Amino acid sequence: MTFYNKFNGVKKIFMFITIGLLFFLYLEMTPREPFYYDSGHYWNLKDTFVINGNFSFLHYKETLRGYAFPFILYVIAKLAHLIGLDEVVMFYLFSAAMFSSMICYLFPISAKLFNKDIDNTQISMFGLLLFYFWRGYFKYPLSDFVSLIFFILGFVNCLKISLLGLQQKELLKDAITLIIGIACICFAMLIRPIYQATLVILIFILIKLLLSTKGMNLKVIITLSILFGVTFGFGPQYYINTTNHGIHSPFVQTQLYYKGESFMQSLMMQQIRGGFGIQRFESYVGPDGGPPGVRYTDESGIILRKSMENNFSVIKSIETVFKKPLDFIAIYMRHLFNGLDVHYSMPYIHNMQTNRSIFSTLNYGLWFVFISIFLSLLRRKNQSVKNHSSPLSKKGYKTGKDNFNEIYSVAVLVTCVLLLTLIGIVGGVEVRFLLPLVYLCYAVVIGHSNLPFIINNWKSIFTVEKLFACILFVAFCFSLSTSVAATIQGHVIPNIH
Repeated sequence: MTFYNKFNGVKKIFMFITIGLLFFLYLEMTPREPFYYDSGHYWNLKDTFVINGNFSFLHYKETLRGYAFPFILYVIAKLAHLIGLDEVVMFYLFSAAMFSSMICYLFPISAKLFNKDIDNTQISMFGLLLFYFWRGYFKYPLSDFVSLIFFILGFVNCLKISLLGLQQKELLKDAITLIIGIACICFAMLIRPIYQATLVILIFILIKLLLSTKGMNLKVIITLSILFGVTFGFGPQYYINTTNHGIHSPFVQTQLYYKGESFMQSLMMQQIRGGFGIQRFESYVGPDGGPPGVRYTDESGIILRKSMENNFSVIKSIETVFKKPLDFIAIYMRHLFNGLDVHYSMPYIHNMQTNRSIFSTLNYGLWFVFISIFLSLLRRKNQSVKNHSSPLSKKGYKTGKDNFNEIYSVAVLVTCVLLLTLIGIVGGVEVRFLLPLVYLCYAVVIGHSNLPFIINNWKSIFTVEKLFACILFVAFCFSLSTSVAATIQGHVIPNIH
């Protein structure tokens, strides 16, 4: 058994290195481009830590973006200089490692929380999806995938310790796992403040761990691990905030100060306000000189925003929600669709007239399969509850504790993704804002795509009714996407079919 585990570990390392090298070659072989807009700003921020040859966190003055991601880029650049490598090449190596870790490590360990064993075929399928739909996002120093990786790693580690508790035989290992998990979630919150929405869930997980742990010594170790994790993750940002901005907070400051005005506005409120009139946003870098910000307007949202123009606030927004609930539901359902309607594999568009019929058909088909699996799992769970039984595990049964752990894991995961999705759709939506939901979709679809089972049961899986429903769903999505495309401002309507 030990030999098998070692062999399996070596095989995973080999797969990680192979996928990473292949993706690095892809990044190197594609034409190198400037780091546009947000990516260029992040790339420049890495240089602010050093003034006159001296490094200090206090040299970092940015308020709306936390120190964590620029610091990671600074470390990448520093390593490049130490070994005599080009900074961008070093960044590509980092991106390749991120890409490979999502496929070879994060996806399998996420599946294990739900008693799913992932084989190499499924790992390859997950990698193909990630490459086909999102490969261009790893070419630029953007915060989306970095923060998602930190969040998944932190979430899985914290949830694992919460479920199993600290084991006496592996006390040091479990304590380090908890420290790393908390620090990773802190980094995710600093890189993308949207993850602060899950802070309540993290606190709940940690309180459950403390309450379920017996023995004062173990409780002290857990408490110290939490403090170490929070200090390691939030410490530098708190130091920066208190010293540079006079604010005693470990979080990124999301307040916008207006020159010549006596007020400040929350970044979230600005996004909510802008989101009423913009249902989708893209970035354009094509040769024809069109506006770099591609906006798709929402006329009904603009009318609602005008009704609140003189007194726009959270309270006013909530009042309007109760007055016109259907209008708000329609606006944010459009935002949700646009957040999942991936048009291009690159974050910066060069040609908006590229035919994307196959690309979009595969994307819509994936979401149909995800919805079908999700509904099927709900029906199966309801049926098992009615019959006072649990779905069979590999051993033919599932204990009450196993069943609780599975339900608990699913509930925590779904709550986190739901919170992140709700916050992600309040403003003008970019597809990268809903990456947590996209990751869940890919993980569920591939996690339930066992090729031998599909081959042996293809007649019951690919029924005429299901195929017809899938065609209708895809056609409906194309019609929605076409209607959104017609609202584009400053550009020719993009090619969809």
